[in-house]
Amino acid sequence: MKRCCLLIVLTVLMLIPLAAQTGYPGLRYGMNPTEASAVLNGIGFTKIEASDNLFKNDLTVNYQEMELFFTETDSLVSWLHATQVPEGENFEIEEENIEALSKLHGDDYDYDNYYSEAYWRLDDYHYISAAYDESFSWYVIFYGDQRHPDYIPY
Repeated sequence: MKRCCLLIVLTVLMLIPLAAQTGYPGLRYGMNPTEASAVLNGIGFTKIEASDNLFKNDLTVNYQEMELFFTETDSLVSWLHATQVPEGENFEIEEENIEALSKLHGDDYDYDNYYSEAYWRLDDYHYISAAYDESFSWYVIFYGDQRHPDYIPY
């Protein structure tokens, strides 16, 4: 009985990092381009012409874009989700996104008041950064992998 319980606990502990690496909007690290495109197409994103890894969704209240970054072996290593902020928006988009990210990844995140940036550390390598751009015209969520600094777009 003890051996069975130990096996169950170890199995659950091994699955926790996998669950933490699935992110908004249903993408997960390691997906191939076909899988990632299918997820985005399923929620209303379409490819922007002349780009394999850039998608848009103009059917939502606020225009959105997604950029996907793949390794040479076609493994999704990071992605950027940007939401256009309407003029006069008073931080509602930030609040909504932080709430949504907290539901997915927990309330254990850091917030930098100076840069208005929320930061989640998912595991030893993966992280999320969520903040307005410098002009406050876009709210950007970036899922990154510290092992691949070449795929950080900013």
